Amino acid sequence: MDASITRILKNTNIVQNKTNNNQQFLPDCYLFPEEIIHKFSGPALLTNLQMQVLSQNIQAESFVQSLSEKKTVLLNMVKRCVATKNPENQKIILENINGTRHFDLLALPASPSNNDGKARVLLIGKDITIEQNLTKALVDSRRMFKDLVECSSDFSWETDNLGCFKYISPRGILGYTAYELNGKNAADLIIDSGGSNPFDTLDKVHNMEIWLQRSDGSKACILVSAVPIIDNSSTWQGARGTCSDITEKKEHEATLRRIKTKEQVLNRIISSFRDTVEPKDMLKSAVNSTLEGIPSAHCGILQMNEKEDGTTVADLKYNIGCKVDKKIFYELCHKAVKIWQDPHRTQPISTIYEKIGEYEFLMGITQHHGKINGTLFLLRNKTDPAWSDNDLSLFRGIICQLGLAMEFLKSQEILKKISLTDELTGLLNRRAFHLDINKRLRHQKRSKKDCALLYIDIDNFKAVNDTHGHARGDKILAKLSKILKDNIRIGDYASRLGGDEFAIWLNNITEEGAEKKAKAILDAVPMLQKIACKIKPTLSLSIGIAMSKPEEKFTIHDILEKADRALYHVKNSGKNNYSFAIRDDKNA
Repeated sequence: MDASITRILKNTNIVQNKTNNNQQFLPDCYLFPEEIIHKFSGPALLTNLQMQVLSQNIQAESFVQSLSEKKTVLLNMVKRCVATKNPENQKIILENINGTRHFDLLALPASPSNNDGKARVLLIGKDITIEQNLTKALVDSRRMFKDLVECSSDFSWETDNLGCFKYISPRGILGYTAYELNGKNAADLIIDSGGSNPFDTLDKVHNMEIWLQRSDGSKACILVSAVPIIDNSSTWQGARGTCSDITEKKEHEATLRRIKTKEQVLNRIISSFRDTVEPKDMLKSAVNSTLEGIPSAHCGILQMNEKEDGTTVADLKYNIGCKVDKKIFYELCHKAVKIWQDPHRTQPISTIYEKIGEYEFLMGITQHHGKINGTLFLLRNKTDPAWSDNDLSLFRGIICQLGLAMEFLKSQEILKKISLTDELTGLLNRRAFHLDINKRLRHQKRSKKDCALLYIDIDNFKAVNDTHGHARGDKILAKLSKILKDNIRIGDYASRLGGDEFAIWLNNITEEGAEKKAKAILDAVPMLQKIACKIKPTLSLSIGIAMSKPEEKFTIHDILEKADRALYHVKNSGKNNYSFAIRDDKNA
């Protein structure tokens, strides 16, 4: 009971060894209740064992109704009080017109009635309905909080002023049990939070992303919301909040980003293949897109080609990136050829990841309809971050698309070669020869070096065709083309201009050097005569030589015309010889 009851009892006349007109002394435990009933602020009434209300205050209406209905709880309480002559205390619930009310009820033995001497009991109570409702609400709230915590995928926590956990959701988190985390410093779990620690925050934190270490040592991305705990004296006592493990969500988002990046890179490559006319531009776009999608120091494309003798070579078609030593490219080409020609390979190899010098390289084999046609390679410094599984996946996707482009490039090169070379001899045709010599003439203006053009015609070639047929004549043409190839250097050009007419361009050469080349070609005439057999008139060669000076302004047509005049001078002089064209100073 509250302090008002104690105060009233102290001010009440309790029987203490008093007499009253020949009455015996009353027991010390009895008190006179009338003054209490009228002074008590709460419900109070006086009753007997028959549950008759002898006296009451206005607040005791609820008790009166319950006594009239002879509520068992009240009846038993009154009987115990009378029997033991001691106070009885009990919390009861009563129903009235205002609804359900809760009371803290105290039964006190009162002085017997003066009229009949029957025992009486003083009932006083305190309305605790509000307190009970608040307590019930608090219990329900706690139960609801507990249920939510147990059902939620998030976990709740609270730390003390040292940053150590003092409460953790029962299920624990990150592989730790609640018992293992209790008392553990939260900062010990943090791997990366950008310098912030939400577990000892002084301010509200909402959805902060941090990385924590799981019990198995792996990393987990956690979303944290927290508030500081401040006591009544405005002293910080710790923090509390909730955490969500969003590692799977982050990984899913990262996967989607990687897929999107892969699609963008591949779409860019495919678009360039579709919209680009020049095959080399396709390769350039593929290499640039690869470097954008996969961070690397260098990227390049090797094309698989076969020489006339059947050997396989790797040609570097396009590359971009940091400066790389030529030895690295040589080793890459050698490695590619070795893989292409591996006799033990039972199925195509998609990617090779190895070290070469100061670099690590990633090499992908491009194919078209199951046939190898090239290689895409990446180089990275050993100190750079390693290529991830996602980089490898993107790399394989690029390889699949690049195989088609490599085949298209090879087809274009074949078509270009057909359009620029003579089918029978493999020498440049007239059109290609003119294009290349025009380039050489422009270069000659810068180099200031003399050049020479040798115009070659087979004497009496028609007699071979008429006597032995065109097949024999084709053999002579093929043999002459080989002779010409054997007598030119890198930078020189040999061409079949048409029929039995040939020309070679000798770059950076003197008149003496040109004359020497002409004599060497004439020295090979017996090999041609052997193929032609004995025909009359005898097969031979006539050569006209025209020198090209850097100070002259002649075109390829002018030089050919000069060499042609020199050629016919030889023919008119008996054939099987060479002659220099007379320099025309007027046109110089």
